[in-house]
Order: sequence, then structure tokens, then C-alpha cells
Amino acid sequence: MRSRARPLSEARGIYLVMFSLLLVVILMLVAVLVSLGYLTSSQLRFQRVSNFVALAGLEDFLQNTQQAYDQRALSARNRAEQILQENKLPGFESFGGIAQDGVSGAPGTIIFGEYLATRPAVPSARQCGDAETDYPCFIAHPPPDPALNLPTNSTYVKLRNQSGNTLNSAFCSLLGTCDIGVQANATASLVQRCTSLIIDVSPSTYSATHPVGCGSGCFASKASQYSVWSTMAGCEGPTAGPEDDILHCAAKAQVTPPKPNERAPVSYAFYRADNYPYQQVLPGSAASMIGGTVQYSPLPGPGVDPQCQNSSWINGANRLLFCNMYAQRDTASSISPFHYQSDYRVRQIVDPDNVTRYLLVDSFVTPDGTYRGPEPLASFFQAFNSGLREMKKNLTAADRAALMGITGRIKGQFPSNGLSNNFGMLVQLTNFENRGTFTFDAATGYHVESPEIRPNFLDYGLFSVGETYVDSSTNLVLALNRAISLLNDPNNGCPSTAQRTIVIATDGVSSCRVDGGNLSSVDPNDYLCDFDDYSVFVDAERQLVDEDDPNSVLSRLINNQINVIVLQAGAYLGLNYRNMAYNGRLLDLPEIYSRSMGGGYNTPGSNLFDTISRCKGPTGWQACPDQTAYSNIGNEGYRFGLPIRALADLGIMSGGIYCPLMPSCSAAEHGWACDDSPTCCDDGESGGCCYKKVNVNDPNSICKLKDSYRPVGSYQDCSIYNLSSGQQAAKCVLDGLGGSPYVLVEPVKMCRDGGEPNCCTEPFDCL
Repeated sequence: MRSRARPLSEARGIYLVMFSLLLVVILMLVAVLVSLGYLTSSQLRFQRVSNFVALAGLEDFLQNTQQAYDQRALSARNRAEQILQENKLPGFESFGGIAQDGVSGAPGTIIFGEYLATRPAVPSARQCGDAETDYPCFIAHPPPDPALNLPTNSTYVKLRNQSGNTLNSAFCSLLGTCDIGVQANATASLVQRCTSLIIDVSPSTYSATHPVGCGSGCFASKASQYSVWSTMAGCEGPTAGPEDDILHCAAKAQVTPPKPNERAPVSYAFYRADNYPYQQVLPGSAASMIGGTVQYSPLPGPGVDPQCQNSSWINGANRLLFCNMYAQRDTASSISPFHYQSDYRVRQIVDPDNVTRYLLVDSFVTPDGTYRGPEPLASFFQAFNSGLREMKKNLTAADRAALMGITGRIKGQFPSNGLSNNFGMLVQLTNFENRGTFTFDAATGYHVESPEIRPNFLDYGLFSVGETYVDSSTNLVLALNRAISLLNDPNNGCPSTAQRTIVIATDGVSSCRVDGGNLSSVDPNDYLCDFDDYSVFVDAERQLVDEDDPNSVLSRLINNQINVIVLQAGAYLGLNYRNMAYNGRLLDLPEIYSRSMGGGYNTPGSNLFDTISRCKGPTGWQACPDQTAYSNIGNEGYRFGLPIRALADLGIMSGGIYCPLMPSCSAAEHGWACDDSPTCCDDGESGGCCYKKVNVNDPNSICKLKDSYRPVGSYQDCSIYNLSSGQQAAKCVLDGLGGSPYVLVEPVKMCRDGGEPNCCTEPFDCL
């Protein structure tokens, strides 16, 4: 009988051999996969390193703006080299290094150049082609040279491992070679930014220092409406008067207008010079008028000009307010809270309507720098100027911006249409000092502080003399519609991929509404302006921020991914915020906003702000009807709170920032047992000062209100930081516009020697 044991034994042996061979194959495959995975992982990590290197090099290059081009390039190369060496990968002893373009001796290279996201609107010698498909692209600059001065907004790095220093892998022989290298390229650039700056220039924006204090009666009538200067003795209440005499009481009384020591701060910031007696006493030539030297021969006392003595000539608020000022600044004091006729200088401008005009401009500033011009208007300009200067430091070739001044209409703008990349001009137009300023010394008189620089904001109509009813109004709906239109128009060079921002500075009391037109209208004829009608404000507020209406301004901002930075000022608003804490720590305003649902219009349950209107009675502040507070805007003893909720919603819910500009805290006003006379102390939380340094080791540290004066849940009506309104405004705009603009990009084309025809596509062998 034949045995079956041998065949079974043979089969088992075959299986064992096959299994062993299969195991070897599996182990080899695993080893190959491990090696490939290790190589892939190393390549990915090396790519991340190259990204860091490109970003670091670009940031360093753009920060050293005072150095020559070759010095900036060398500093950037050194910074890139530092980042490379600090991010070593397993398996490599050294990457070798990075050389500048045109320099040999290192496996890596850093090249500086210009990144173009889209085809230039105007054909340029430096471009990558005429077709849209040629963009985005990178145009490399020549090797660094001291005399080189080309726009630089991008870096391109090529990194390679050093020859002889290859990747060490335990199973490299399975891949056919152990001479494994890695390489990576990266391009860093600045993100394109499109910004629309809106500044409210209606008379309310200089009311903090130039209050007119007489309600709508201080403005030109929209019809046959008469008001009086209500504080004038014997002239209480409205009465009928001559058709051309709005403030008929002064004329009827046949008396000199009230003296400045009674109503001294009352004045406009700007007057039409051709309507005033200045032209009768000034030298005849326009050139000497513009010079702004000896412009008036004043006598002591108010209203010294013969015309100012003629009550029949005083047929409107502007003339009355101008004649009410003393002619000459008081020689007994260098700093006075009053305004004087001699503080005003004559400026000749050609307005946006191409009409030559002569303006009287308040050009006085205090020697100690505490007063730089009409407030909060001067603070608004300072904030815009700071933001534009910061953007200009890190400017990309594709950045665009526009500036507009608003009243009840678009009062002036730059450029005249669309967006501009001329940030130098935008900086110049937002420098409020460029109007020409002077100080006053009691012993020696007036001295030039800053010379007049043209063009300035006056040349572009960014001011208001309040002569017409519409120029005494504020049309926020029209202004924001115009800004949205500019940022959405692809013909303005602002693609949907750009960071689009609106910055608006205003008191938020909108007195114009869309009347019968579509809510996105940019036609001024579709609007009704009437600051005497409370219902117009209510309608305008709804058109601005009603989230339930898809056509409201806020809804369109959200849908178009446009964020808004809001600066709000106005003592008559009662600006405030609610102190909140998280994990036992008091929060700053941005942190408070991030944990809120909004400002209150769309979220009635929100208690982030106190938006109740208040009137001051015998027992202090108490709630009063919104319409009553609205009708008394500008009069002491009234706080109109509703504009806070609308402007806060506009900023917070659009993804932007809301910044109420509030005064520094006064110990006396709040009944605090702390010292507010020093601006700041480094005595910590328990010391005697109201404000403490945020960083005691930094002599330039900003000062913050101590926690003990910020009870959780209470509403604060003064600033957390001991900053002027101008500094607060500037900080807000810088926080919104000053974020890192550095991004990684992927050009479809690379070029040398200025662009076409010296270009190439992936793998970019021409660089």
C-alpha cells in the first residue's frame, strides 16, 4: 500500500517556500512604501520650509524701506537663510544655504520681483502678456544693485539640498539609488487690497470744537422756514421774518451779534470768503490772498468790520457766526478755547465743479499740539492718513483705493471715478496739516507751523461750509452704495478675490433716505434729505442695517464679502460700551465684539451698548423719547443713542470693526478715587493712577484703564486706553488695515528682463 505522507510533506515545503518568497516581496514592498512615504513626507516638509523662507524674505525686504535696494535684498536673504537653517529636516545635516540671484555658491536662490495678479488695465513695459490667461505672473528683477528702484511686492525662492548631502533613508537602495535629493519652489506676495474711504464732512463733524449750538436754524433753509438763535435774549421761539433773513431776530433787534465771551466757541470751521468783508480789506491779487500772511487789520472787539455792524447785512447763519467772533486772538493767552477771525486764512481753490472759490479756513493749531483742527474731523483725517501710510509701506502693484467726502451728497472724491493706485496722492489729501497751519504766541503773534501743500483736501471738496440744506445733511446710504459699486466693478481693477474694505468716519446721524428709488441707487436725485423730519432718520437706519431686507446696505455688504471699519464720534450720542469678562479677565473691545451678536438693531436682546436716548433733568440723566433727543442734537443735556446700534451693526456684522471715539476717563466726572492728571503710571493695578502702563518695561507703552474702574456689566462712557480721539481713530484703522498682507501665490507664468518675451511656464526654467 502506497503512503500519502511524502506528498503532503512536499506540499507543505512548497507552501513554506512560496510563503517565504511572498514575505520577502511584502517586506520589500513595505520597505519601498516606507521609503517613498519618507521621501514624500520630507518633500512636503521641505515645501513648507520654502514657504516660510519666501514669506520671511519678503517681509524683511519690505520692512527696511530706508535702505538701498541691494542692502534690503541682502538683509532679506540673511533672514531667509536664518529661517531655512532653523527648520532642518530629519535625514539632512545641512541644506547648504541661499544665494541672491546672480550669485553662485549655494544650492538655494532667492529672487525679488513684481507679482501681477491680473493684466494691467493700462499696458505697461513690464507685463507678462496681453491675454488674461498670462496672469497671475511673476516678473523677476535683475540681480540686486544699489541703484535699482523697481516696484517689489514678491519673492520667489528655489531650494535644493546641498550636493553630497542627500536624504538618508534606511531602504534607499530599494529605490535604485541612495543619492536622493529634494527641491521646492515658493512664491510669496502681498494680497491685493481694495479700500474705499468715506469721511463725513458735514458741519456735525466739527461740532466738538466748532459748535453752532442752534439746531437747524444755523443752516440755510430748505424752504420758507424761519428759526432764531434761541439763546439770544428776547428772541425765544420761532416767529415770521423776511424771506431772506433766516436769523431775522438779530436784524430786527438792530444790535451787534452776541459777544464771543458769551457764545465764543460758536463758529464754522470753513466759510466762503467771497461772501464776507475780507475781500474789501485784503490785497487785490489772488496770489497775496493765498499767501495767508497779513490778511486783516483787526480792532478790539467783535464785529469790527463796518459790514458786521450792519445788522441788515447779517441775513444768514454764516455771516452772523463769523461776525460774532472777535477779530484778533487774545494776546494775553497763547491757548484759548475761543475762535477768532484772525485764525482764519484765505485759500483759493478750484472746486470739483471747476469753479474758483475763496475759502476762509480755520488754520490755527495750539503750540502744545492739543488742538490740530476742527474735531472730530481732524481725527478722522488723521486716522485715514495713518491707515494709508501703513498700506503704502507694504503696497502691492494691484492695490486700489478711493476717498470721498460726504454731506447729503458726494461732496468730493479722489479719483473722480473708480479706484486709484496713487497712494501718494491719497496720503497727501488725507493730511489735514496740508491746509497750512500756524501757532500763536502771546508775545510775538502768529507763526507758521506747517506750510500749505497743494493739492490738499480743500481742492477736492472734502469739506462743507454748510451753506445749503443738503450740505448740512448726512447721506450714509448714498455713500455706502457708491463704495459698494466701486468695489464691485471689475473695470476698477478690484477682483472678487481681493480683500475689500470700506472705512467710514461719521457721527452716524443719517438725515437722508432713498425716496422712491431702488435701495442700491447711486443717483442723488433718488434721495430725500430732511434733518428736521425724524422719520427720515428712522427710514435711513432701516435702509442701512435691516438684515431681513436683502436689499439693505448691510445685506449687500455681507453678500459681497465687503467688511466695514466704522469710526463713530459725537458727544451728543453718549457713546459707550459694556464691560465684559471671560475666565475672570476683562475683555478689550475687539474681544467683546467677537462674543456679541451685534450692536442692537438686528439683535434687540443685545446689551453690548446702551442705546437708550437720554435727557438731563434735575436728578441727572434719564430716559427720554428718541424723537425728543433727535430734535435736540447738539444741545447740551441730550443724548441720542440710536445711531450707536446701527453703526455697531454695520461694523460688527459685516465682519469689520466698530470703534466709538470716546474721551479719556475723568476721575472727577466719575467720582473715582484715582489720579488722572498724569497720563499714565507704572504703579500696577493697586497704585493711585486711573491708567496703568500695559507693559511697564516699555517706555512707549500705551496706557490702559485699571480693572477696578471697569465693573463687569457696567456701561463705560470713556476710553479703555488713554489716547486722544485722533490716536484712537488711527489705532482702529491700523488694526483693520494693518494686518499681514503676505500670502503664498501660484503664478502661471514667470518672466525675466521686464516680462515678455522672456517668460516661461511650469517648471519655470527661465528663472
